[in-house]
Amino acid sequence: MIAGILQVRVGSTRLPFKVLKKIQEKTLIELYIERVKKSKLINKIIIATTTNSDDDIIAQIANRINIDCFRGSENDLLDRYYQCAKQYDVDIIVRLCNDDPFVDYEIIDESISLLVHKTADWVTNHLNPTYPEGLD
Repeated sequence: MIAGILQVRVGSTRLPFKVLKKIQEKTLIELYIERVKKSKLINKIIIATTTNSDDDIIAQIANRINIDCFRGSENDLLDRYYQCAKQYDVDIIVRLCNDDPFVDYEIIDESISLLVHKTADWVTNHLNPTYPEGLD
């Protein structure tokens, strides 16, 4: 299974609760997921948030919009991804970050295709030159 795992929490130090900010009555997290849902190659989207009680709101949003939600370590993001992928039996992880609000599903699908058809171990669009911040 190919899963888009979206790392999200409300505890940002630069702009706390930024994922809950709204644009036309939808939170940034909802808008982000709407964009990722257009991917033709992602089989499942999973929100990976923390066990911190402040992130209960993230789990509530996931439940309301019918997206699976994994709760894991607040301080060890890699372990949160690992445990999430393990719980959902994920074969290929697409790392999604709500810090890139203008994610492009076509770029996601192109990256997945490169990974699968070129038998690469890893694909990124975050090397120089890269896409502008917010799109990578």
